[in-house]
Parts: sequence; structure tokens; C-alpha cells
Amino acid sequence: MNRLKFKMGYMLKRPEVLRAYQEIKSNESKGMDFLQEFQNRQLQKMVKFAVENVPYYTELFSHLHLNWQDIKTVKDLEKIPILTKDEMKRNPESFIPKNQSIPYVDGSTGGSTGVPLKYRMSKEDYARGVALLLRGFGFAGYHLGDKMSIIAGSSLVSKSKSLKSRVQDYMLNFHRYLSYGMDEKDLQMYLINIQKNKPLFLRGYASSIYIFAKYLEENQLSLDHQIKAIFSTSEMLFPQQRRLIEKVFKTKVKWPSCESSPGQRAFITSTIGKHGRPQIHPS
Repeated sequence: MNRLKFKMGYMLKRPEVLRAYQEIKSNESKGMDFLQEFQNRQLQKMVKFAVENVPYYTELFSHLHLNWQDIKTVKDLEKIPILTKDEMKRNPESFIPKNQSIPYVDGSTGGSTGVPLKYRMSKEDYARGVALLLRGFGFAGYHLGDKMSIIAGSSLVSKSKSLKSRVQDYMLNFHRYLSYGMDEKDLQMYLINIQKNKPLFLRGYASSIYIFAKYLEENQLSLDHQIKAIFSTSEMLFPQQRRLIEKVFKTKVKWPSCESSPGQRAFITSTIGKHGRPQIHPS
């Protein structure tokens, strides 16, 4: 029932998310060679568009004496200097594609590492980013429609909840709690609501989940149900934070997601790989 409700919610909100999700799931069974080739094709398509339409990259490639055909694989990205937020803020207009009428969405980072960065991305890329996020949850046992509580700042939790956002969260089975300015009264209320809703998954800023866990420990409180997995986002999760969170909730932080905005997703799918390093899923 929850899965059907979830899908209906996205069919009404953004049906392209479900299409992208099914494509990602389907591609996973086709092997690493296929995935790498698929990645390279998508990379070439993106670089071609950027060089031909985005003033910053048109000028950059000209200055470096490169053309878009020189970027064939991820390894070739080493030929391009790393783009910083400061560079984008200095001349934001140079990053807007010219002569394009592509449907887009506006967004902003949470500002956890400084001043929030406003960005614009195509609806297609936004949908794919959300689909990748949902697939990432799946590596920790999440199924579409499972209950999830989210404790975070304004990039994930709106300060004022509209009727539309309330309906969307109901359909998706998400319960959101704003961590900005969070005090003991808020933490007590969040605990009551989480006990009532009994989410299977907990997601939020690393510091927000840590503060909630610390509140529970200091007051000798605990949840009356078992959380299956915890997803930290937006901020670095420090070892001492991880230890306390895992102790209080009696579960592992399955992976911190290395994400800063929709469309930028990296998920650690197993804790340690063959060479003692975290593994990142190729999707």
C-alpha cells in the first residue's frame, strides 16, 4: 500500500523520477562494462553541451586548447581545472546556457560549509538525481514507501509547510523536522513524533542526528522501535559522532551520502572493500 501511494505521489509530482529510477535499476544488471560505457556516453553528451552552450566552458576549453571530443572518459576530466564555488559566485551569468529553453528547477545548497550556493539544473537532471538518491537508500534496505524521518536544515526541511508539501510528504511517507535553532523543547517534540510514527529510516544533517542522539543519551531515553538504517548528509560525519549515533540507535550508519545537491550523488555500498577502502557504487 505504501509503495503504491509513493508511486502515485511521484506520478502526480514528477513522473520522470520513477522513469529514471527504473532505468537505474535496470542498468545495474547489465554489468560493469555496460555501466562504464554508459557513463562515458553520458559524460561526452554533457561536455559537448557545456562547451557549445555555456560561456564559462566555451572560454575555458578555448583557453586550454581543448575541444569537447578530448573528454572521452572520466580520466580525461583531469585535463580540466577544478571549478570552485567562488568562481561560480564571481560570474554566475557565465554558467547559464545560451539560447536554450530547457525546463529547469532552481535550488540552493544547505550552506553547511559556508554561504549557500544557488544553482539551476534541468528537470531531467534533477529527476535523475532524486532517482539516484532513492536507489542509494535501497542499498541499506529501503523500499519505496517505507517510513522515513528527516532532521535537517532548510535544504531538506522547509521552514513553512504548505498544503502541497504536506500532501507530498504524506504520499512519500516522509516526516520532516527542522533542525535550525533546534532546542530541548523541539527535541522532546521530535522524539514524541518519531515514537508515534515509528520510521524505519532516519536521515538528516550529521550534526542534527548527532544532537538528537546526544539528547537521548543525556536524558537516558531511547526509541521504542528499531531503526533499520541512518543516512547522514550535507556535512562531514566525524568518528565521534558516528560512534554515539550508532550506540544510541543500536544500528550502523550504513553510509554517509556524499551529496550536496540533487544530481550529485555518491553512495558507499559496503563499509570496506578489498583494499580497505570504502566502495562507491558505479551508478
